[in-house]
Amino acid sequence: MTVPVYEEFGGLPEFTLGPQRERPELNEQAEVFDGPWYQQELSQDRPTFWSCSVICDPRQSRAFQNFIEQVVGVNAGFFKKTINTELGPQQQLVRIVSGIPQAKQIRNVIWRFDFVIMTASINFSGADVPEPESAGFDIVPSAWRYIDMRKVFGINPGSAVAVDSSDDGNVCYFGFDSGRAARSFFGPIGFKQLPQYLGSGATAGSILNDLKCSSNGKIAVAVFSTGHASITKDAGYTWAELPRYLNSGASGTDQIRAVAVSGDGQIIVAVFSNGYASRSTNGGSTW
Repeated sequence: MTVPVYEEFGGLPEFTLGPQRERPELNEQAEVFDGPWYQQELSQDRPTFWSCSVICDPRQSRAFQNFIEQVVGVNAGFFKKTINTELGPQQQLVRIVSGIPQAKQIRNVIWRFDFVIMTASINFSGADVPEPESAGFDIVPSAWRYIDMRKVFGINPGSAVAVDSSDDGNVCYFGFDSGRAARSFFGPIGFKQLPQYLGSGATAGSILNDLKCSSNGKIAVAVFSTGHASITKDAGYTWAELPRYLNSGASGTDQIRAVAVSGDGQIIVAVFSNGYASRSTNGGSTW
């Protein structure tokens, strides 16, 4: 995968790094007075999170938004950017993890974008920046069983019934029978709770039966026991309700049992408990 380099695109504003920089702990240990003491390794990687902003005139604002939506949007969110660190300027593999930056007007024709970026790590070795496939976001296999979703949701989300990820493993979706779901970038680091029932129109008592995504993770479809379904086309940031029963002829108590999504996200097939099936060949726009 060819990764765009920020500095190679003309007219883009320079990043201003905020005062905060965070690096998550690699180990988790039990809370004091909370049962037997334990310590476990969550990951062998240590990404770095930076708070950033850019200040733009209207021309730079258009260029920045085009870069984010048209260039980064088709590269799984990755780009390369030279970051000023205490060790000097370093080119880093970067991903914006706070959603699509939104403009704030600070003067008549001056705009500011605030966002958070994540890099693989601070590059202390001086080695070349790796491509995303070998960027060092490897998850310790034994650590997967220690992911505690109660900490993500604040409650027990129920039984996991669906797990899917992009081909490169960078975008992961977890679905639970309670209708709750979570999305993660880079394994157990960065899990984010998604809206319950994912904007599908389903209500209390609906069970999430399946959740599948495209090869790059940007398009994902969730289906429910009540015939409701929803789709995201921006890696889980926003969700849209699909027609109930997906124009299949099913009705009443018929359940959508499972869904399949093609690699490019354009062909989507759903099957029902009564033998009905429905297909979309345009990314869920029509069925």
